[in-house]
Amino acid sequence: MLAWAVTPLSQARRFLKDEHAAVSIEVLIWLPIMVFVYAGGIQYFMAYRQETQMTKATFMIGDLLSREEGIVSIADLEGLQDVFEFVTDAEGKTNMRFSQVQRVGNALTVTDSYSTDGGAQLTDARLRGFYDQIPTLQDNERVIVVEAYLTYEPYFSFFLPSRVMERFVPTRSRYTPQMVFDPAIPAPSGVVNTGGSFDDGTTVNQETAVDFTGPGMWINGMWIPLPNQAPVAPDPSDPGSGTNPQ
Repeated sequence: MLAWAVTPLSQARRFLKDEHAAVSIEVLIWLPIMVFVYAGGIQYFMAYRQETQMTKATFMIGDLLSREEGIVSIADLEGLQDVFEFVTDAEGKTNMRFSQVQRVGNALTVTDSYSTDGGAQLTDARLRGFYDQIPTLQDNERVIVVEAYLTYEPYFSFFLPSRVMERFVPTRSRYTPQMVFDPAIPAPSGVVNTGGSFDDGTTVNQETAVDFTGPGMWINGMWIPLPNQAPVAPDPSDPGSGTNPQ
């Protein structure tokens, strides 16, 4: 009777030659890897999307300011930040700085600057770090500078760390030589006319109270509230509320 011993080497050979297996083993090995790869791809896509939205929104704010022909107040700039947060879907995570830079001789100087949320204003010393981003200016020419800062917090922190995205956008005024900024103008408040004319020829003249200190901005003399800033309806218990006296 022949007897043979099972050695570790023979067991290893039989294991390598054996083609029997269960699909669950392959799933157990590959599923965590696939989830990790998909989650990383989604996170990088969302970060790129946020940066793209931020870039477009910053250029949009700069373009709005460049078209302003009237006096710009602090309420206008705060409203622009509200618009920026609405467009980028980053409420409470942004900070903006609006400045105006003028060339005097061979130097650039900051003539006006305002930072939202109590941030630091742009100074001539800080401006030197952005000289390479300022376009070539003629003597005494001015340019509007919009800086945007957005705190980005990824859903999966093991792929991307939290960081502050920054944008620096200079824009020339389109219709005026410069942007006129007056920080002393108070925030407006009052009523707006919400009436109008209809197809049958009738006209309704009605005023609706609006909180102008809420999210919104003035554009060409018209107050544009954000969608989440609904007008305050007139008080129905007050006969003279919300209507003009005839």
